[in-house]
Parts: sequence; structure tokens; C-alpha cells
Amino acid sequence: MALTSVEFIIMVAVTFVTSTIVRDRWKVYWICIANIGFLFSYGLQQAMLNIILWLTVLLCVFCAKRYEKAKYGGIVLLILWLIYTKITVALNIQAVFSISAYSYTCFKAVYYIRYVTEKEKSVDVIGSFAYLLYFASFLQGPINKPELFFEHLNNTTDFDYVKRKNGFVQMAYGMAVRFVLSSALLSIVTPLLRDGSQFSLVTRLLLILFYVFLLYMDWDCYCNIVIGASRMLGMYLPDNFRSPLFSKNPRDFWKRWHSSLSEFLMENVYIPLGGNRKGKTRTIINTMIVFILCGVWHGLSGNYLLWGLINGIVVAVYHQLHPGKDNNRSIIGMIGVAVIIFSLGLFAFNSVESMVEYLTCAQTQTFDWASYLTVNQWIVYGAGVLVYLIIDWINYSHRFFEVLSRRPFIFRWCFYIGLIFACIVFGAYGPGYHPEAFIYQIF
Repeated sequence: MALTSVEFIIMVAVTFVTSTIVRDRWKVYWICIANIGFLFSYGLQQAMLNIILWLTVLLCVFCAKRYEKAKYGGIVLLILWLIYTKITVALNIQAVFSISAYSYTCFKAVYYIRYVTEKEKSVDVIGSFAYLLYFASFLQGPINKPELFFEHLNNTTDFDYVKRKNGFVQMAYGMAVRFVLSSALLSIVTPLLRDGSQFSLVTRLLLILFYVFLLYMDWDCYCNIVIGASRMLGMYLPDNFRSPLFSKNPRDFWKRWHSSLSEFLMENVYIPLGGNRKGKTRTIINTMIVFILCGVWHGLSGNYLLWGLINGIVVAVYHQLHPGKDNNRSIIGMIGVAVIIFSLGLFAFNSVESMVEYLTCAQTQTFDWASYLTVNQWIVYGAGVLVYLIIDWINYSHRFFEVLSRRPFIFRWCFYIGLIFACIVFGAYGPGYHPEAFIYQIF
């Protein structure tokens, strides 16, 4: 079930009505029902595998309550299952026990085991199902912690109209950008990138940069949709993506790009290894380990490993040059952010070899941009991207949707009507339209 599909919108709307208006104290049950419906939309096998995973996590926490070391056994089992899944995907093997989107569920399961055992919480069977397989964030995260999830899940009395309205606007904005800009531009850039070896080197590099920007926009759309939908339901998901394009330095970037993943690796890998408490050499080694794992987490191929190495080197070098200065904007910091952003171009290829072949082929054919987009399309998409970047820039320092809710009535409704108009006139929908998966879903 695609998050931009009519089915997903209906599921969110029904869950909102039933959990909020009918019987709010039954919120956990309505969310579990939505989880089941979402899982079965991907087929019986995937639904049953995820249910088996949930039961496995429950068995681990029940055993860990009695035997403390069972916690580590459970975490090792989950990680081995993740490695198995990554290997089968890398080798393109249709394995029986390979779970879709397990990269996210695995880390949430680790969080849950630690939450129950280390904080001595009771095992909530129904609540754990709602948390681990939460339908809104099932495909691509965020990797949210159980503490805040259960706090909002068990809050059955507080109905904050403004927060829920802001959630609806955020979800609508994410879908509008996806319909109007992201899907349309991806349908143009992706085939060109695939066949781009016939063009000059400059054109090929520009196509890679376009892909990076569309990856950025697509990831932002996804996060706005799932976070907005969750806030509509009175749930909380962390801001997983908050305008990293305007980051001050590499460390600031990784607090804004996939921040839930970097926080998980920080808490469960970097700090246990010693963090920055054991000298410069160990700090550099620990940083490199974290980013190599981050690269491998995205996929078991050389381009992801290289991407992780580049990010690790940039962050480690910046940390040594500017220790503890996360809020400083400097030339070195901005160069580091630029390198990290450009390194995302590696995600456009299946391997390092394919990237090298793409960049080194000796074609010099002139690329005719006008043959792919008319002047009017250039104007429309250019204006759309400009508006998107302005909103993204505002969101860097302020939460845009909260700022919007405090604007005058006329200003807010001009924005709402503009979204509706853009979707109706320029959006991709209607007969023959099939919602596609977000780019980041394949990693």
C-alpha cells in the first residue's frame, strides 16, 4: 500500500475517526487494526512474517525478565535476521524469511527490548504490536523510541485541535509536493540517468545532482506524510528530516538527515564503543565504525560502503578541526555539508563499478533540455521548486507548520487553496496513475 494511495488516506481517516471521535480510550486497538490491514496489503507471507517477528520480540522480553542475559541473545538474533535479509536482497534471492522494511523494524525491536529490560517496564502485548508494526512509519521509519510512543498512545483525554490540524496540513503538503513535483520530475530524470551515458560528462554530473535533489525532496515528502498522519492520530514521531540542505556543518547535517537512524547508532554503537571519551584516535575509529555500519545498513554493495566511508571521514575531520561546535557555520563546515550531499549521488547506482562506467564513458552528445520540458513546464516546475526551497529554509529555523498555524486566516487559506489548486492542475493522479514507492524505500 503506497502512502500516496487512496487506500492509505482512507485508512488514516478511518483510524482518526474511530480512535478520536468514537472511543479514544480504544486508540491502541484501532491502531492495531490499521497495522493488520496495512501488513496484509503486502500479502499473507509478509504479514505472517511480521507477526512472527513481533512474537519473537515478545518471547525475548519475557525471557529477559527472568534471565537478564536473554536480552543480548534476543538482540543478536534480531541483528542476524537483519544480516540475512540484507544478504538475500543483495543477491536478489527470494528467501522465505526475508522481511520487507525490516531495517526499520529491527532497530525498533532493539529499542523495545532495551526499554522493557533496562527501564523495568511491564510487557504490554497489544501496545508492543502497535509500536513495532505501526502502520504509518512501517516502510521507512522514523525509528521512534517506545517511551514517547506509549506516552501518546496512552493519552486518551488530551485532544489538541491545533496539533492535529497542523498534522493534517503537514500530511497534505507532503502529498502535494509528491504529486506535483517529486513524481513528475522523477519520471523525467530517472530514465535520463539510466541512459545518460550517451551524454557529455557535464550533463551526466548534472543528472546525478538532479537525482540527489529529488532524493532529498522525496524523502522530505515521505517524512511529512507519516509525521503529519501520526499527529492527526494524536501520536508522536520525531522530526526525521528537518531541512538538512541548509545545515551549518556535517554534525548539524546528521542531526537533520535521518536523525532517528543517527540517534540509534549514536546510542547503541558509538557511545558503547567509548564515543569521544578515549582520545582522538578512538573517536575517529568509533566515528568510522558508525558510518560504515550506516552505509551497510542501506545495502550490501560497494557504493553504500563508499558513501559511509565518505561521510565518516567528513564528520571525523570536522570534529577534529571544530570539536564540540555543532552550531557554528564556517567555510570548512559548509564544504563538508556539500561533500555529504554530493555523496548521495552514489545512491543512484547499483555498484561502484556501474558508477565508474557511467562517469568514464567517452560520449559527448549534446543534451537538448527543451525536448524533455516545454518552456511552460520549466516555469511551473521552477516556481514549484523555488516555493519548496523557501518553505524548507523557513523550516530550518522554525517549524513551518506551527508558524503557518499562527498566521492570519487569509494567509493560511491562501496557502491551503494554493496546495489544492496545484494538485488539481499539475498533480499526477487519475486513471492510469499508480502510486510509486518512495526512493528511500529501496535502501
